[in-house]
Amino acid sequence: MNSLIASAGESMISICNNVKDVIKIGTNTMGCGCFGEVQSYILPQSHAKIGIPYKTFFMEGFTEGTGFMPDYWMDDENMIEPFTNWLNKKLNLDI
Repeated sequence: MNSLIASAGESMISICNNVKDVIKIGTNTMGCGCFGEVQSYILPQSHAKIGIPYKTFFMEGFTEGTGFMPDYWMDDENMIEPFTNWLNKKLNLDI
C-alpha cells in the first residue's frame, strides 16, 4: 500500500483489517473518503434539504487526508528482503 491507494483500494484495506493474519506493508494510503460533486437531497418525510458528496465512506481506522497506516512501514523499492527479515524476527523463525 502507498499514497496512490484511495477510494476502492482503501475500502479493500478496510476489509483486510478484519481478516486474520493480514500484514499491511508500505506507506499511508491517500485518505480520500469524501469525494465527488455535492448532491442535493430532499428528505421525504421532513422535506429538509441536505447537501453531501455523492461518494462518501467511513471506515474504522480511516482518517480523511491521512488514510490507513501500514503494519510495517516500508518506502523502499526493495521490499522483500527487509520485510521477510522483520517477519522472521517477529515469528522467531530461522529460515
